[in-house]
Parts: sequence; C-alpha cells; structure tokens
Amino acid sequence: MDVCNRKKLNQVDLLSPAKKRVNEREYWANARGNAAHGSRFTTDKVIIYEAAKRYLKEHADNGTLPSLKYIKSAPGKFVSLDKLKAKRSELIDKQKALRSKYYSAKNAEKEIYAIKRNVDNMLKEASLEKNRSHQRDKPII
Repeated sequence: MDVCNRKKLNQVDLLSPAKKRVNEREYWANARGNAAHGSRFTTDKVIIYEAAKRYLKEHADNGTLPSLKYIKSAPGKFVSLDKLKAKRSELIDKQKALRSKYYSAKNAEKEIYAIKRNVDNMLKEASLEKNRSHQRDKPII
C-alpha cells in the first residue's frame, strides 16, 4: 500500500478501517447521482441553508437577528411572542366554535331532509290510497 501511495496510485486499502464509513445505501445513492435517497447531507439542503442564511443576513437589523421574544410584523414594528400566542389561541377557540356551529347546522339539515322525505312518502301513500279508493268506488260498466 505504501508503494501505491508513493507513486500516487489510487488504490483502496481494504485492510485498514475507513476514515468515513459509508453504508451500502449511501454508496449506491451517490454512485447513481441521487443523493436524496440515502445521503446524510444532500446538496439541496446545502442550497436551502445558504439561501436562508443569505436572506436572514440581508433582512436582519444591524446584522443581528431579532430575539424570540419579539417578532418583526412590519417594517420597524415588533410584536411580542406572548401576544402572538394569545392571538393564536383566540383564533383556535373561534375556529372550534365555528366548527361546532357548522356541524350542528349540518346535523339539523340532515334531520330536515329526513323529515321532508318522510312527509313526501306519506303524501305519496295518501295519494295512492285515494286513487285506489276512487277505482274501487267506480262502477264497473
């Protein structure tokens, strides 16, 4: 192996352990050029990370990012995270109330349609009975 290293021949040393272990799945993913199916660190993630980093640097105030206590809602205006959480919980409660109203109205509509069907069936039976009684009362010529 030393001879190969001195002559700069690219040989694989199978006797010593690898510096970076690569499992078979990662090997084949990289060999096919499809790093998304097994590689731990893909180029897509690097690109997204770099873009996010650049965006945050451009939009940070004086080169620093805002703390988690305050979030920038508009240029120059910060909103407390507690206020945002309170607003979120308020909106969730409102959503739950509206959903309960919706489902109660939906159930009432189902009940109304069931009553309508029953009334239609009763009227149909009544008209059929009336026609039968007319036919029975008719004299046969």
